[in-house]
Amino acid sequence: MSNNTPYPRINPTAVNGNIDTIREEVLNWFATGNTGMSSKAIALNIAGIETEHHPTPSDPSDFRRCIDMVKACPSIQNLTPLVENAPHYAPFTREWNNMIDLYETEFKEDTGRAPLLYKFMKRLCTESLFILGRVVFRCRHMDIADFEEITGVTPTLDNLYQLSELGEAGIKQKHQQENA
Repeated sequence: MSNNTPYPRINPTAVNGNIDTIREEVLNWFATGNTGMSSKAIALNIAGIETEHHPTPSDPSDFRRCIDMVKACPSIQNLTPLVENAPHYAPFTREWNNMIDLYETEFKEDTGRAPLLYKFMKRLCTESLFILGRVVFRCRHMDIADFEEITGVTPTLDNLYQLSELGEAGIKQKHQQENA
């Protein structure tokens, strides 16, 4: 990967610029109109402006708006402070540079598609949801406690991506025990 890439890398040990400079850069970026919910949430959070909503990037196009925000705000060198107010952003801040790599290698402007990046982001969304105390089961978001009660399975980071199969097996086992 060359250093002259147009896509901004994040340095987790860097110190962000002066907060007033960041706020000015964010305000100028807002004026471009090329914003999305997650990029706005990141920008506001890093600029020290409180917001109740902290959506994570949901697809490659959404991630592109986050990239554009970081490019427009060069004083933002490190996204890890975001995790203080929005812990569920940890997977995205940890994997930012890997997402950039995938974006660089597969995103095509004409189609707007990047299937490997999309799949990777969905995994990060699953982990992010878990950090918030929720999981997806049978196409529904639910609290971990509800999932455990329904299935008898305790979600962990180790089994997070097998919850569908584990949950179905847990329900089947519960039904067998009830009918025994």
